[in-house]
Amino acid sequence: MGVLSFGSRLSDVYTDDVVAFMEQVAATVAIAVDNGINWDQAQRYQREVQEERDNLRFLLDVNNLLVSHHDYPGLVKAIAAAVARVVTHDHVSIALYDAESGLLRFHWAYDDQRGLVESDAAIALEHPLKVSKSATA
Repeated sequence: MGVLSFGSRLSDVYTDDVVAFMEQVAATVAIAVDNGINWDQAQRYQREVQEERDNLRFLLDVNNLLVSHHDYPGLVKAIAAAVARVVTHDHVSIALYDAESGLLRFHWAYDDQRGLVESDAAIALEHPLKVSKSATA
């Protein structure tokens, strides 16, 4: 909603032809403003769709890694490389749930400085602040 106004101090300045022309100008300006708003919305939608596409591509890449890597350490390293394309990070680890102990276990981790690191870190699900950790390079 907007207003485009024309004004004069004189009461008889605008003839019917001038008023018709002003209406055409106002209609053209309204269309231009509407097109600008639609353009901005289209650009926003395009960015959202690109972001969703990139997220889905990342998930597909990780899924393909899960299928193609049969060794757990190689999988952790490959996932770290995939994550690096999307998110800057220093460390990647994957926790697996151990049903017998009720713990989340971190068998392997990967970081750029130390590479692949074997670990026996675990987190109790009942008390997530209690962490047992022991790592070897």
